Amino acid sequence: MSKYRVTPWRAQKDLVKVRKQLYDLDESNIDMRRHAVDQIMAWKLRGNLPHAVESTALLVDAILHQDTNNSTFSIRAVYSAAFCRFVTGFCDIGRHKERTLEPSSMLEIAKQIDMPVHFVALRHEATHEELPGIQRLVKATQEALNWLWKVYWSRLEEPEDPGSIKAALPVFKSEVVTVLRNFRRSRRDALRMNVQESPEQLEESASTCDACIGLCDGQQPKIEALAEVLVEQRLILPSIRQLSSSLEGAYMLWDEFLRDVSNRLHGFLEALVGSLLGCLMNNSMVETQRDVEKEAFAMWLLHVLDELVLVIAEDRRQSLSVMVIKWCCLHPGHWTQYVGQELLRNSEAELRADWEDLLNASVMKAREAPAYKEKRGVPGGGRDGSIKAPLQVRDEHLEHKTVSWMKAIGPVSTPLGVVR
Repeated sequence: MSKYRVTPWRAQKDLVKVRKQLYDLDESNIDMRRHAVDQIMAWKLRGNLPHAVESTALLVDAILHQDTNNSTFSIRAVYSAAFCRFVTGFCDIGRHKERTLEPSSMLEIAKQIDMPVHFVALRHEATHEELPGIQRLVKATQEALNWLWKVYWSRLEEPEDPGSIKAALPVFKSEVVTVLRNFRRSRRDALRMNVQESPEQLEESASTCDACIGLCDGQQPKIEALAEVLVEQRLILPSIRQLSSSLEGAYMLWDEFLRDVSNRLHGFLEALVGSLLGCLMNNSMVETQRDVEKEAFAMWLLHVLDELVLVIAEDRRQSLSVMVIKWCCLHPGHWTQYVGQELLRNSEAELRADWEDLLNASVMKAREAPAYKEKRGVPGGGRDGSIKAPLQVRDEHLEHKTVSWMKAIGPVSTPLGVVR
């Protein structure tokens, strides 16, 4: 299983940007260096800030203090405090890694981590004797920044360019298709042999999940491409299927894998729902009523919203439901109406109160299409694997006159006034 590392910055590009600001020695960019120091101090409040990052900020902050109208003693004190914290922190980290009953001296630890030994001597002098002179402190601070660049900042991985990521997506999709097809073939063989939840099958699902996560490498475009592959390549659909037949076999085959991926890849479930919605968009009412493929995608979408969303937080589940209802209102069609009405039928009263009228309005707008008036029947059944007829909005008065309806994205929120 992948090991996660919590960082106070949102993305790697944020840390690389701060590095550029800290080591930009152009005098005209003093404000940028100050902004970088403030950014790091804000990161420190979140926790898990590496000592190298904090030390760099403290040393640069000492340099910035020298440009102010402070006394000589206060400037020496700021330099000394930043330098002592820098040396002590790295020596403590080295001593912690040693894990011996008799820890080595600070000088020995400095040699082990390739830190210049005169750093330790200057730190001892600043702690136990008179504060060193400004010239010595300025020179030592610059040496410390150079050492930090060598051991930490220069080793940061540059974030990939969005253009290069997009160019690599075809190769990524090809690799993912191979992995997923092998997994589907193996799971099908196991299901035919009536082997469902054996330890070997669970291990295979976990290894396939690991492989896909490794290929995604935490990049959102690749996470979205993984969801697209499952839908566009019809990997989650049975090879042979008739209208209104069950998808229980497909659910049994893919559920464990999809739960693992949704739990470990943030944004995957939203991407999967978006891909499924895209396959349902069709305004031709008659043509899609007996579309086996679109029926299967609609059933998968309801299954995802009913079962697989349990692995994510409550606020994300509600956001997904709203996204689906909104899509169904804006893209009225046979299967989008079915999905929207089924979702509202099994949702909380608050969601029904907010969206039921809007969904019904979109249904009645779609009724104006001549194709829909020709044929209204749909196969019967239920959510256990087959389709049942969607809710019909009937009004005898509307049968004899033309009514225009406006589609709305959501409930309008407009303030009535201002209270002072």
